[in-house]
Amino acid sequence: MKFGLSNLGFLDGNIILLIIIAVLLVLYPIFLYFRNKKEQDKQKSLIDGLKVGEYVITYSGVFGKIVEITEKEFGRFLTLETGENHKNYVTVSANAIYMIANNNPKVYDADGKEVKTEKNQNEVVNNEEKLEAEKTINSKSTETSKSKKTSKK
Repeated sequence: MKFGLSNLGFLDGNIILLIIIAVLLVLYPIFLYFRNKKEQDKQKSLIDGLKVGEYVITYSGVFGKIVEITEKEFGRFLTLETGENHKNYVTVSANAIYMIANNNPKVYDADGKEVKTEKNQNEVVNNEEKLEAEKTINSKSTETSKSKKTSKK
């Protein structure tokens, strides 16, 4: 009677499957470690780059403007100014910051139409002024190129 792997009935076709499962059990934690490391580095760079005056959103959904950054024995804390008309101040851990938000939030009325706020109106005026300035610059450059072409003839 021979003894070997071929005589063990349950291992005949399943040896490759067992090897694959063993390899996956070893590799899975390694992949998780590197993925988490990358996310932790991204979060650390976000926290290190925070400045007073930036708008942020926390993991719990609080939207506010950073008014103060303090270092305490438990870590870095931010004081956020929330609310439009009734300003409230909330102090949160810097680790609670989910993302840096747009400095110019859009405001919508009950019908879903965008309401032009003072900031938005100023931006529209500034953009229109920039477009007009670009048009004058472009028209001057085309005039000079036309005059060069006519002088060559």
